[in-house]
Amino acid sequence: MNLQLKHVDFSYNRKKVFSDLSLHFPYDDLIAIVGNNGSGKSTLLKLLAGIIQPSAGQVIINGTDYKQLGNHAVAQMISYVPQFLDTAFDLSVIDFLLMMIGNKNFSINSINKEDFEKVYAGLERVGMQDFAQRNINELSGGERQKILIAGAISQNTHIMLLDEPTSHLDWNSQIEIFKLLREIAVEETRKIIVIVHDINLVSAYCRYVLLMKNGNVVAYGKTSEILEPRIIHNVFGVNVHTVEHCFIPDR
Repeated sequence: MNLQLKHVDFSYNRKKVFSDLSLHFPYDDLIAIVGNNGSGKSTLLKLLAGIIQPSAGQVIINGTDYKQLGNHAVAQMISYVPQFLDTAFDLSVIDFLLMMIGNKNFSINSINKEDFEKVYAGLERVGMQDFAQRNINELSGGERQKILIAGAISQNTHIMLLDEPTSHLDWNSQIEIFKLLREIAVEETRKIIVIVHDINLVSAYCRYVLLMKNGNVVAYGKTSEILEPRIIHNVFGVNVHTVEHCFIPDR
């Protein structure tokens, strides 16, 4: 599926975030969005998810403007994982995930067997199947993040958008999640766009990278061609160099 922004403007409280932004995400692969806080990464992801609307320009999927499709049709093609999970209700993990994939008014007698199998399979993919009956509000930040990722997997959408999915996870769990995302993107031919702060994770697992600064695109393309010291300095203001002796997880 092709995903595009055409001449998009967006502002928060009259503060301009994007001005005439155009982007194209044609490839089904694991794509990283990288940049300092305030560079527009999360806003971009919300525009792509249809959560917020541009003040000008278009967000387009497969040649059709989101406004013509409507929220329900967009949700059938795109799943979104926010940076934080905040729920006021005491729900089991399995009930939360059933709601997440669309059964917002379900009762114990109306649970769809196929939906149950989908969410349980999602839990298994992230190694959280033993948490199915746990209260969602009793989980740690890292555990909640894995549950959200399981929900995105369960929705079985062609496009997955994730806002810093490993921000609360330890190093081993970060590697597990990125290996999983890479596997899903390649083996299931999905488009997975993920906001990441760790350049090394991007280098190891993401085939494409989009570097942003102050609402503008600094560089966008194959990770192997984009991630080099000059561009990283331009984005972050940090001088870097590659070293031979460093710890890189096996793929």
